[in-house]
Amino acid sequence: MDNLDIINLVVDFLSEKERARLALTSKLFFTLVMPMAWRTVLGATQLFKLLPGMKVELPRGAIGTETLYLPPKLQCVSFKRFRYYAKFVKHLYLFKSPTIVHQINKWSDLLDYTSQNTLLPSLVSITLNTYWPESVSHFAWIAVFCSPSVRHIEAQTLVRRNIPMVPNQTTSGILKILINRCPNLEFLSIFVDPKLRPSSLEPGLLKDESECAALFFDSNKSIRNLACTSAMAGHCHKTLSLSSRLPQLRSLQMYSTGQGEDIAPDIPLETGGFPTLAELHLFDFLPSATLSIWTSVSALARLTHVELEIDHSTHDQDQVIHAFYNMKLIPAICTRAPNITDLSIRPIIDGDSYLQIDITTLELLSALPLQSLTCARSCIGHQSGEPPAAVLAPLFPMIKILRWPDLTITYTELHQLASMQHLKHLSVGLDFESFSDSSPLDSAKAIPQDYLWKLRVLESDFSKIDFLSPAKVRMFLSRIKELWPHLIDFRQNLPFDYPQCDSAANERVSVLNEMFKEILSNFQPSI
Repeated sequence: MDNLDIINLVVDFLSEKERARLALTSKLFFTLVMPMAWRTVLGATQLFKLLPGMKVELPRGAIGTETLYLPPKLQCVSFKRFRYYAKFVKHLYLFKSPTIVHQINKWSDLLDYTSQNTLLPSLVSITLNTYWPESVSHFAWIAVFCSPSVRHIEAQTLVRRNIPMVPNQTTSGILKILINRCPNLEFLSIFVDPKLRPSSLEPGLLKDESECAALFFDSNKSIRNLACTSAMAGHCHKTLSLSSRLPQLRSLQMYSTGQGEDIAPDIPLETGGFPTLAELHLFDFLPSATLSIWTSVSALARLTHVELEIDHSTHDQDQVIHAFYNMKLIPAICTRAPNITDLSIRPIIDGDSYLQIDITTLELLSALPLQSLTCARSCIGHQSGEPPAAVLAPLFPMIKILRWPDLTITYTELHQLASMQHLKHLSVGLDFESFSDSSPLDSAKAIPQDYLWKLRVLESDFSKIDFLSPAKVRMFLSRIKELWPHLIDFRQNLPFDYPQCDSAANERVSVLNEMFKEILSNFQPSI
């Protein structure tokens, strides 16, 4: 155990006030702990409070809506204390509770100062979270904090289909800043909506330069991951064409701007484009647009990971939707990308409709070297007359991750899926009543022991378990133990559009995991 381990052990027993006093009196504590304490910073308030003359106002004491009042004449303010701590900052999270900046005065003065002075010289990543429209645009913070050391700029949102957008002019200003000040950027997410108007708080970012996007793509050769909207470079064709020039691009995530892009069947891309692209993620495009983009990109790239979330808001009839996937999209995937190992398909359908995937379509997919398969809002056709699990198990014996959240299976069908010898992560709906109605496994139907120890995660909608009696819950866990007599992790199946697990769901699966440990402790597997 080194000095840092000892200090961390002691610090766990100290109050915040005692830690502050220790930092003042112990040079060793200060030099060892301060870099860790400032490695990740939430919000801008913590940083700007280091400036002399800085004032922070909390309206009615509402934490998370601070107003920052910068001291006058920033050029004359001493940044000595700020710079001492700034060199420790590696990761910056903006607009994340509880330090969300609501307003800031002298915004243009701050932009002018930071255009000549780097505030965070060691910064590696900037993560931008959801924000309120009346606050300072979170992308504008890039202009304040970016530096040559930044490698990762990401925008996050709590609701998948409510991504934070920025207007065209702001985007042009941001891209010009990145060209000049972030030459080694590897990950960028920026979502452009042409319909938005710039915020009045962004005067220093308004650059009316239509070719900024083209200049960014041509000058930045280190981008490996790009998440953007189709309107990033004006329209989808141009955005695809420019992104295909990035020599190190490995992952492309593209979101539709929701304007119903009229995309031609063939999108011309330059020969030799996407030389390193392996992952393609398309979100919210209409079926025809999705197929057009897929056809053009897959003709150039050697894709191994594909994620498609397709918008069916045009209210196509169920038969039209089924035909698109079974007769067009999935055959095109199997034909044009024979090296896919990870595939996720999610039709975004209103109402109670579900995509029906035919057995013949599954047979096409089984020819791919899939290790991970996700099929959302879908069911399996009943042409064979067999239960779905009986169809999946022999078709995908090598798969490691199978996510079919809308496929509800019984205990007997789960037993059939347990025969998939490499399965590590399973996400399905469970018919909990069937676990108490079924008899224990016949030894003649037992799964080979070397298969049983593979599964690590069982994911389902465990909220339904609240309606079972304690005896039935224990019966369910006992049946799971018969299939997988080792420790597995029960997880709540989360909605795609709201990938945040609530506290009740966390508590529920935590209790299940503890109960399963208890049942396992009284069980000795046969050798």
